[in-house]
Amino acid sequence: MTDAFIHIHNLSKTYQEGDSQRTVLQQLQAEIQQGEIIILLGRSGSGKSTFLNLLAGIDLPSQGAIRIDGVTLTSLTERKRTWFRRQHIGFVFQFFNLIPTLTVEENLLLPLELNMPRFQIDRKAAHPLLHQLGLGDRGQSFPDRLSGGEQQRVAIARALIHNPKLILADEPTGNLDAETSGVVLDLLHHLIRDAGKTMIIATHSEDVAHIGDRVFAIRDGSLQEQ
Repeated sequence: MTDAFIHIHNLSKTYQEGDSQRTVLQQLQAEIQQGEIIILLGRSGSGKSTFLNLLAGIDLPSQGAIRIDGVTLTSLTERKRTWFRRQHIGFVFQFFNLIPTLTVEENLLLPLELNMPRFQIDRKAAHPLLHQLGLGDRGQSFPDRLSGGEQQRVAIARALIHNPKLILADEPTGNLDAETSGVVLDLLHHLIRDAGKTMIIATHSEDVAHIGDRVFAIRDGSLQEQ
């Protein structure tokens, strides 16, 4: 047994493609401590997103186990994995994944609505995060009125609003220009540090590596610490 916040043991993922099998991840082993920021490097198609999906309980491994904060995620039913994900994991995506017909505030409150009855939600909960991210006056705006960098800041706030244990970021700056990427990355870094959260950032860009405590690379289906 280990007291690591995340324990990954002998993790493999294989897909059936016609008459053959394709192994994406093979016997990964890793331990991640509470509050660490981990950078996961790999080229497109290397298995980064597959790895994040396994950590989130969206998909199950072909073999191996994942334990997060004492909970063996890979032993849970699909319903219990979904509930764990909604309560304890926040997501930041490359393409923001904001709902265009909802305002910034409504997008931000979605994780709370998934976790508790609507009548219990304090709609003012969105305001401090929006102010922190320099979006205090944009709560009633729709996503298409925001720049790419502003939309990603909303996505970061949405990932944090329900106070998750773990943040998973999949190419969070991949759809932004270099200058905007730097600003968004700096905000994400400081918010996560200040909150003491654990974060895993999957990226193809080594420019992101400087904010991490440790850097791993996925190569040929294996996980190697740099």
